[in-house]
Amino acid sequence: MENKTVPLSDVRLTGVPLGRETIRPAKPQKTIQDWLLEDNQRNEFKRDVEQMKRDVDAAIFMLRISGGLLSLVFIMQMLLWFAG
Repeated sequence: MENKTVPLSDVRLTGVPLGRETIRPAKPQKTIQDWLLEDNQRNEFKRDVEQMKRDVDAAIFMLRISGGLLSLVFIMQMLLWFAG
């Protein structure tokens, strides 16, 4: 394999002689619709997470209320049992 010298004018900043670099297709530019779609998906995810947090808070609140009512019923039963 022989070492061939290439004129400096044929070498780009990458050090690859002209005509030998690989050509990659350009990335398609994002349109406004693409940006809006991504933004809507991100906002939809945030809304879903917030709704789930509210649902969990409501479930915990209902469990606390039902636990309190059961405790009250138990205390009333104990009072009736000891009073009777």
